[in-house]
Amino acid sequence: MQHTLAKYLAAAAVAVLPWTAGAQDKAAKPWQPDGPVTLILGYGAGGGHYALAQVLQARMAEELGQPLIVMPKPGAGGLIATDFVANARPDGRTITWSGPGVLTIWPQLRQISYDPKKLTPVNLLVQMGYMLVTKPGESRWNSVQDVIDGSKSGDVTYSSVGVGTSNSMTGHLLNAMTGSRLREIGYKGGGPALMSTMAGETDIGFGDTATHELIAAGRLRAIATTTRQREPRFPDVPTVAETVPGYEVTNWLGVIAPPGTPQPIVDRYQQIFAKLMAEPEIAKRVKELGMTPDVGTPQAFSELIDSETQLWKRLIRDQNIKVE
Repeated sequence: MQHTLAKYLAAAAVAVLPWTAGAQDKAAKPWQPDGPVTLILGYGAGGGHYALAQVLQARMAEELGQPLIVMPKPGAGGLIATDFVANARPDGRTITWSGPGVLTIWPQLRQISYDPKKLTPVNLLVQMGYMLVTKPGESRWNSVQDVIDGSKSGDVTYSSVGVGTSNSMTGHLLNAMTGSRLREIGYKGGGPALMSTMAGETDIGFGDTATHELIAAGRLRAIATTTRQREPRFPDVPTVAETVPGYEVTNWLGVIAPPGTPQPIVDRYQQIFAKLMAEPEIAKRVKELGMTPDVGTPQAFSELIDSETQLWKRLIRDQNIKVE
């Protein structure tokens, strides 16, 4: 009896071994999509979102083992694209990268069709600052203090891409911290906003990375940058914080997946983006766009979203910011 039982147990162990090995191989193998992946963008060709996609598209496809389809769905400040991803299947085949507007600002200004808390943060991707600019030859605004003082004694306007964006909040935060009274003039897009400042229709503007070439070409003059450190490309341009300690507005893009996306998929994307942004050629091209690679963990990105949500919530309340 004992001999028969021993033979049975040995046979059972042998039978289990192939299954166990197979399960271990499957567990050890990182997730791969079973079809093309679609990257949804909230802005069309010509902007930073699209330019970044062009830098990463080919290498992402290699890492994923599937084609990466870049699909812009512009409109409503990125809300249309974010809503699309919020309603996509959580199978890893639909992702987006989003900025502060759709994740931390818009939800506090108006009714939106998705719950940002249910989206799945994957990782922060890049950070970039804004440049406080004016038109060349404008002699009134040579420093941040000039802008602050001027707004207290007269009407000083700044161009933005509209309420609900971090670009818009740059001026409101300066007002809150200094008692300045900058008046926002919203435009439908970064191009028209910067054009208004170049033409003198608005006194100043807070431009994103698109201003770098305009500054270099002499079409705009930089007054300051909103980041904590000076912009490496323009080391002679001071930060706003050198005049207003503690002031900092950093725009960023982070990867978002649909609600309920499984952790192995999140982890795989985070690993891919960390790997790509560490590659010298990609890092060089990203920096040429005026962006700083900054890939963190899903937890760190979630904490950034939460902290900025609270910052903008207070500012919106204190400055009584409303969507017209």
